Amino acid sequence: MNKHWFLFACGWGVLAACKFRGVPPTAALEGRWKLRGITDSTFTREGHLRARKELPVTPNSYTHLVITPHHIVYHKRGDRFFNSAQPYTRQGDTLRIVTAADATPADGPLLVTVALLDAHWLVVRLVQPHPPGWRYDYSTYTSYYTR
Repeated sequence: MNKHWFLFACGWGVLAACKFRGVPPTAALEGRWKLRGITDSTFTREGHLRARKELPVTPNSYTHLVITPHHIVYHKRGDRFFNSAQPYTRQGDTLRIVTAADATPADGPLLVTVALLDAHWLVVRLVQPHPPGWRYDYSTYTSYYTR
């Protein structure tokens, strides 16, 4: 009988020591995100990586973006009032960003995939197919942001 009480006490101690975490809260996409870098990856028609390079952040680049429930607003370095807002919708990990190019029926919205979203990091990936006749099939642009 003492063995059973000992095992019960040990089991209870283990359960009491474990903290129930449950489902982690979903990080909010909305907020102010600072651009940390952009990686351009080009792939062959067969899907093999051809080249990868870090794109420089220049004075003409935007430095951060503000994501609201319905718009993405891009801000340039030193300009608090730069207002290039683009409406978007979100379905799961896909952002459908409406751009000025959508005015022509042949062009559709930009489809951007959220590769990582947590309390401190946002990583998004845009796949850009190339026109027929190019020696590359597509490029991906991966952008890294922090809060």
